[in-house]
Amino acid sequence: MNSDEAVSVGAASAPRRRSRWFVITLCLMVCAFVVIVFQRHQIRLWWYVRALDASSGGAQTLQLYDRIAAELAASESAMLAGVRSDRSDVRLIAAGLVTKLDEPQAMRALDTLLRDDDEDVRGVAALMLAFDTRKAAWTRLTGAIKSDDTKAAAAAASVINRTTYDDAPCILVEALKTHASPQVRAQAAESLIVTLIGSTVKDPSLASVWAQASQRHRECGVYLALAEALADEGAFEGRLSYEREMDDVIAQAGARGIAVEGRGADGTDRARTVGGLIRSLLDEAFSLPADLYAMGPAEVAEALRRAVEQPEGDSSSSTDPHSSGQ
Repeated sequence: MNSDEAVSVGAASAPRRRSRWFVITLCLMVCAFVVIVFQRHQIRLWWYVRALDASSGGAQTLQLYDRIAAELAASESAMLAGVRSDRSDVRLIAAGLVTKLDEPQAMRALDTLLRDDDEDVRGVAALMLAFDTRKAAWTRLTGAIKSDDTKAAAAAASVINRTTYDDAPCILVEALKTHASPQVRAQAAESLIVTLIGSTVKDPSLASVWAQASQRHRECGVYLALAEALADEGAFEGRLSYEREMDDVIAQAGARGIAVEGRGADGTDRARTVGGLIRSLLDEAFSLPADLYAMGPAEVAEALRRAVEQPEGDSSSSTDPHSSGQ
């Protein structure tokens, strides 16, 4: 090939190379556009989360939270990114919205959040499972309370009494009796006692509901389980679910200048025993006679049953060892 032919070939191939690079560039631009379109919610989420780091708080932070919630709810990929976020406040928002995913993904995400390092995230995840009427949610909760993961088990124990399943009291009783962790046993005890307190509010229009609840308490052995657990010397630290909720209410009221009587900075931040917790809650809620605790569990159980089912009566007279309290 002479020099004239070489120049001719080179000149002809130059447009082809330019055309090829144009096509490649166009394809890359199309791919980038597709990625941006389909991942736009996750991209926006990333920017909003980064903005939180520089947020000055107040209205600005609340606005960012609102935008983050919108992006999480708009996209499955953004929601899953929120569940995996390094920020606990973002995971907390995701926990409250994650049931928008299809059932398998929602249950896996809630199972992950139920084991989160942040106490509030675990609590919201547990509540979402409790309020979810799908059987898969109940299966996750009951599996969690029986697991060796103390954080997940305690979170489940804090909400199982808020479900509508008939065997909820029985599951809490089983946890109170058999779980290896004092933290979980204490949480199960608190949930049971809070349920009993709610049962003392007798609305005539709900008489049949209260009757069924009382029957379930007896069938599951709630009263006797609590009475026997008075001897539980297992030690735990920190506040339990309803104690934290009460603290939040008191704090919010205080911020509005409303004085509310509450525990405040008391001994609940120190190590306590399961039995001591139960005694404290029973004294506060039902004012059982002090000398009653020197009797056997059967007597305490019967007195507690009457205090719950007949709150207007005198529980101190309910100490017949042959009575039917469970």
